Amino acid sequence: NQTSEAIRKSREDLDVYKEHYDNLLAEDKVLDRSFKKEFSEIPSHQVDMLYKLFKRRPRIHKQKMQSDTTSIVPFGERPGSGKLNKEAYAQLMKAMDDLDNINNMPEGLDPLVWEHFCMTRRVKVENEQKVKQKAAGLMEMVAFLRRRVEEDEQVQQDIEKAFHELVL
Repeated sequence: NQTSEAIRKSREDLDVYKEHYDNLLAEDKVLDRSFKKEFSEIPSHQVDMLYKLFKRRPRIHKQKMQSDTTSIVPFGERPGSGKLNKEAYAQLMKAMDDLDNINNMPEGLDPLVWEHFCMTRRVKVENEQKVKQKAAGLMEMVAFLRRRVEEDEQVQQDIEKAFHELVL
């Protein structure tokens, strides 16, 4: 049955995608946990101050996505959402440039430490964006698969009903 095969393939794709998502999430947690080790050579009060700045994120205006998810097949390319994501990502990176400005450096901090901090925070923010993008893709894929399973069940019921009517 063609729909059952499509569902099986979609489940496989979903499993692979979920594994990538889980790996990204684990990587993100490692980045968070290793922060204080990364700056162990500076005084702890400065590390605490930097950690607060590390957790801080720029405020950016979120654009609404048009969600006609009934016709979109999330297992392939999604050119529309990619363009929107690139724009949001560019906006985020511009806001990060503002946060990374030397004027935001805590007083008494070595500029080389600030530079290293900004690079570390940027890696974390970029990874968070990847996690968000994967999570959104995962949600689309799950919703798509759920619809396909429901459609497949409906087709099976229709076939059984028609077959039953033929027998009678």
